Amino acid sequence: MSKAIPVSAADARAVRDGCYFDMPAAQRVRRFFSGYLRHSLGEWAGRPFELLPWEWEGVIAPLFGWRTRDGRRRYKSASIWVPKKNGKTTIAAGIAAYMLAGDCEPGAEVYLAAVTREQAGIAFRQASHMVRASPPLAESMTVLETSKRITYEDGFIRALASEAGPAQGLNASAVIVDELHEWRKRDYYDSLIYSGIARRQPLFLTISTAGSGRDRLGWEQYQYARGILDGTIDDPTHLAYIAGAADDDDWTSPEVWERVNPSWGVTVREDEIREACERARSSPRYENAFRRFRLNQWTEQVDRWIALEAWDECPSEPPIELAGQPCFAAIDLSATRDLTARALVFPLGGGEYALKLRFWAPAREAYSYRDEQQREQLRQWARQGHITLCPGEAVDYAMVAADMRACAAEYRVQQVAMDPWNAQQVARELEAEGLRVVAFRQGLASMSPASKEFERAVSARKVYNFSNPVLRWMVSNVATRGDDNDNIMPCKGRSGDRIDGVVAAIMGIGLATAQAIEPESPYLHGGPVFV
Repeated sequence: MSKAIPVSAADARAVRDGCYFDMPAAQRVRRFFSGYLRHSLGEWAGRPFELLPWEWEGVIAPLFGWRTRDGRRRYKSASIWVPKKNGKTTIAAGIAAYMLAGDCEPGAEVYLAAVTREQAGIAFRQASHMVRASPPLAESMTVLETSKRITYEDGFIRALASEAGPAQGLNASAVIVDELHEWRKRDYYDSLIYSGIARRQPLFLTISTAGSGRDRLGWEQYQYARGILDGTIDDPTHLAYIAGAADDDDWTSPEVWERVNPSWGVTVREDEIREACERARSSPRYENAFRRFRLNQWTEQVDRWIALEAWDECPSEPPIELAGQPCFAAIDLSATRDLTARALVFPLGGGEYALKLRFWAPAREAYSYRDEQQREQLRQWARQGHITLCPGEAVDYAMVAADMRACAAEYRVQQVAMDPWNAQQVARELEAEGLRVVAFRQGLASMSPASKEFERAVSARKVYNFSNPVLRWMVSNVATRGDDNDNIMPCKGRSGDRIDGVVAAIMGIGLATAQAIEPESPYLHGGPVFV
């Protein structure tokens, strides 16, 4: 046994069960990487793929070196969890190329799987670039970009996306799953696991960075890997590698950054992480993104967003009289128990906005809310006029429509944004009154630009909020959810408390900014548009 390869208690048990470490077999894979694979991107383009210490000792050597007593690979599956920019997709592409051309598996079928076609295409492009950059591989392999396949003799590498539908009829010799934290479809994932059942020694590899939300498949598999590493789970057929910060680590410490990024000084640079950390210090949302992507820490289901200190430092009263001023309205209609919110957004120039909010709630909401203190607070706000209580168990939409008519008489309401999900009747009434209603879907694509503008304005203390206590409560509740493309939208935090006013304000800001950028957009004119 080479001293370069760590031996765990599980390895010692495996030896007792007849397993052994075959260094020549491991070195064969290492020579394939350095001899046949070439980096194709950035400053490393054209250089041989020399495995970094963590890639060799933590992944390649144990994965391909350990054998069972009959000579097959001991590890049938593996999971690699590392922060971004440590080259995980690159090593995944290299393993895919080896499993196609170097594993001596007749009719090899290697699948690069991800949630979306776009994500699956990232690992595929890495593999195709490696092939093209290597003269011997480029001569023996064919890259088919349209079908996302790389062929070699009677085998192939193929990109798969769970969004494309069921994975049926596969005879996989290897499946490499990218960014497992994004996966939600367990049935698709399970079908991939069992797609290699007819092979002699199939390999199922997941490679990912930590995600947000502990109710997903990725968290479950991450916990499984942790259990193997800490000895609470005994699975001699699964290789786990995790590089990440502990929950109590100081996320601002350069020592922690270096310890948890195994490609430190090569593909991960201190100056880049330091810059990202400085950004994270100023925003709870960026803090969670920093922890996930740079330190491989799992965050909660949602990311904290607006700091109350920033909101409280925003001015209350705008410097001008708003009567007669142009504004953009947005209504976030409730279903049954939720509050309904109406926002008027006045763009004042220079990135400043004045927000006038009004709220409605069913009368029973003020008496049935689960928290006694909050029940009393809702009743107090109702007495103060910040919330209008509607008789019965639902908000009276006629009261909301009447309020919008009053707003139109006092201000120059340019447009009214509404989510088309449950707004058709109110939208028709407002259109009949001469107001222009615009459909504003509450999804990541539509909400993200306006959400970021709201965040910017609050951070710059350029929001006049009239010291509205209900809106302040909702700001304290609001969190964000997002994706790897840095799209964000507001959502409820772990408490599940109301955020309707923030949603309405963001929709209004979305109209205001879209109008400034695209004044002739057909989406913003005419009758109600529900798409």
